[in-house]
Amino acid sequence: MDIYVTVRHRRALPVPHSQFLVCGNEYLLHVLFDAEWDALPDKYVRILLRRGGRTLSADIPLNNGCCLLPALLNTDLVQIGVFSGSLCTTAPARFACLPAVRDIAAELYRPDSDVLRLMLARLAELTNTDHHL
Repeated sequence: MDIYVTVRHRRALPVPHSQFLVCGNEYLLHVLFDAEWDALPDKYVRILLRRGGRTLSADIPLNNGCCLLPALLNTDLVQIGVFSGSLCTTAPARFACLPAVRDIAAELYRPDSDVLRLMLARLAELTNTDHHL
């Protein structure tokens, strides 16, 4: 999946359709820069992941304005900023990170054997019915 961040006046902002991320997915980040960044050779993304009260960070080099983000697992907030050396940096863009359906703890529904027996009997009735007009 692709997400986009624009960098304007040293502020990183999520593009409107990219404001929410879902855990369990990989994202290819595209960063769109204003002219201030044109002359800067090496640009890096700093990603901050909030996982249960702890914040983890990673610095990832950009290649033609893109990079693959680390897998989002048990994360509820993602912040993404950009820097180049110690001369130019941004305030981070913030993304809510929603749990994936597989992350939500729930008891698996298993009907009891009587319900299954009734369903199989009804299915047998329906498939053995003679449909003559």
